Amino acid sequence: MNYTQWLIEQNPQLENESSAKTFGYITAAKKQTKTLRIVVNLIGLLIIGMFGYAIGYSAKQLTNMEFYYAIGIAAILSYLLFGYLLVRVEQSVIKKQLSKMVLESV
Repeated sequence: MNYTQWLIEQNPQLENESSAKTFGYITAAKKQTKTLRIVVNLIGLLIIGMFGYAIGYSAKQLTNMEFYYAIGIAAILSYLLFGYLLVRVEQSVIKKQLSKMVLESV
């Protein structure tokens, strides 16, 4: 995601500011949200694993597929779905922090 472009779209007063200042906001926001983003990703990976296992186990019961193949396919599909959602959540956390930082500096 291009946070610089998003930041300028949301805060037009930053358009005339130096790119170093907007980059500083982005870097600081990423640093301040690092722990939260790690926790969210760990929880997401746990959900992906549980969901993949449950779907794989169900697929094994309903089909004649090998157990490990069913779990592997289900894990990949759940990773694709939840991986996208994890990226969106991470971007949302960073955007909220950026908005908060810009409002505090104005």
